[in-house]
Amino acid sequence: WPDAPHRVLRSSVEEARAFEGELVGTVEGTWNDERHDVHPFEPWAPHESATGKIEAMPLFAGESVGSVTEKETAAAIIHQLTTEAEELLRIWQ
Repeated sequence: WPDAPHRVLRSSVEEARAFEGELVGTVEGTWNDERHDVHPFEPWAPHESATGKIEAMPLFAGESVGSVTEKETAAAIIHQLTTEAEELLRIWQ
């Protein structure tokens, strides 16, 4: 997102650049039930009320995404977390 102080996924930037229409979609405001038009590169984040080309809306990403060093399944991550937790519990007993 040009000149914006936040991070979004690169794929959403590419989708917004490639989008050829005027409106990417619509989204409902979080503070009321009003629907808002979303133009390319506007900061309206998609949520359950969003309609349209969701991929071209800002898919925000925090700094932690830069710390990802490998691709793992959810099952492998859960296994690692539970194994490490069990080891710590054994030490603390």
